[in-house]
Amino acid sequence: MNKKVFECLASVTAMVLSGSCLADPLTLQDFAETVTGRTFDFSVNGFVYGVERYWPNQRAEWLLDDGTCLFGRYYEWQGKICFIYDEYGADAERLPQCWTFERTDMGITATFFEPNSTHPPISMTPSDTPLACTGPDVGA
Repeated sequence: MNKKVFECLASVTAMVLSGSCLADPLTLQDFAETVTGRTFDFSVNGFVYGVERYWPNQRAEWLLDDGTCLFGRYYEWQGKICFIYDEYGADAERLPQCWTFERTDMGITATFFEPNSTHPPISMTPSDTPLACTGPDVGA
């Protein structure tokens, strides 16, 4: 078997095992019903790099590496679920971050939307650990 065919089969096998080619993307309503009131760990290849808590009314709280939290909201745009955080401000250069989300046996798989993107899928796993935000906005 030549290398190109092997790589293609390996990619398809990985997608099937992750469930990503079997699931339909979550709608905004499905996503909100799944995440509201819960906290999720975000990981790539088993490495947890972030934690986010979801509140009612499509609000979210993302814990940064330095212990501060960003507060934001999410909404649907062209079949994607997009996040914008309060700290970006009206004049910020950051654009909303848009994703597709799919249910899997392990939790949720998030795929970042960016044309020609090579970002790997992100695993969202429910967490019982509360966010431990520090900084001026929490009275620490």
